[in-house]
Amino acid sequence: MVIDYLLGHSLTGGDVAVRVREEMGEETPPLLLLSSSLESVPQPEIELFDVVLAKATELPVIVRTVLRLKRRTHTRLVSPTPEEIAERKANDNTPV
Repeated sequence: MVIDYLLGHSLTGGDVAVRVREEMGEETPPLLLLSSSLESVPQPEIELFDVVLAKATELPVIVRTVLRLKRRTHTRLVSPTPEEIAERKANDNTPV
C-alpha cells in the first residue's frame, strides 16, 4: 500500500498506517511511505512503514520497490504497534 504523508485536514500517512495496522493486524500489506517532505516526518511515524521513499524517486524505482515488497511480504519486519508508538511519543515528545 503506497501512502503519501501530508494528506490534508490534519491527517498524515502515519495516521493512515496506524489505522490500517490496527484494522488488518497480521494481514496488513507492506506499507510504503512516499513523500515530498520526508524531513518533516517524525521518526516514530517513519518506523510505521516498511519502506520510505521521496516523491522525487523515479517511477521505475518505485515500481521495483513495490514488486520487491510484494515478493517478500512473508519476511518483512513487523512495524511498531500503536501502543509502542504512543509510548515512544510519551518518552521523547515527538509528534505522532
